[in-house]
Amino acid sequence: MEQATTVATAKNALEDLKKKRRDDNLRPAAQAPYFEKFVVTYFSMIQGKRSGTIRRERGSLKHWIEFFGPIRLTGITTKHIYGFISQRKKSGISNRTVNLDMVALNQVLKKAKVFHYIRNLPTEGVKQLRHVAVKRPILSMSEIDSICEAGLLHSKNGVEFADYVHFMAFSGTRRNEALRIRWQNVDMDRASLTVGADGNTKNHESREVNFNPSLETLFKEMLTRTAAFLSGRFTVT
Repeated sequence: MEQATTVATAKNALEDLKKKRRDDNLRPAAQAPYFEKFVVTYFSMIQGKRSGTIRRERGSLKHWIEFFGPIRLTGITTKHIYGFISQRKKSGISNRTVNLDMVALNQVLKKAKVFHYIRNLPTEGVKQLRHVAVKRPILSMSEIDSICEAGLLHSKNGVEFADYVHFMAFSGTRRNEALRIRWQNVDMDRASLTVGADGNTKNHESREVNFNPSLETLFKEMLTRTAAFLSGRFTVT
């Protein structure tokens, strides 16, 4: 700011400063940390996120750290963001993955704003890339049985694999949900199954699944086939 030489110019300069403050355009007084260092701080504060989400964020932020290099939070600009997007696209990375990278960066920058290290988000106004989700085909029961039969023929763990695949098909559980099911979550008397009893689900809530004839038959076969399944967890090795 130029030095004020009169009362009038001093008042005008003061009003300009007040306006800039209102517009949130002044940089924070404290020196912001380097991006890489603040990422460490960010992960130390995470609460309530699923392990898979945290793992995905770590992977995305690793790419940002490599791209930014040694830069402070206040040095990150919109130009950097577009440069990162362009580099990832040239490397053949899908739009969906780049969008996830953007989400991870936004989480860190929002936390930096809470700490008053930055006043504005350099990602503001940057739109997500267009992504059309691939519609996955729904397998018929005969196709699922064929997959299980192939597992029985070609793997020493074919029985466990077949049980795992059939269990997902009969219960409607997701891949990782099925792996976390324990026998204590199965109530044979009430013919019901509790999914996500450990709270590690997409919405952090458990749900109850009533047996259908196929699921009940599968459980009975598993219980009578081998005591190995009574160790506490369904596993596929």
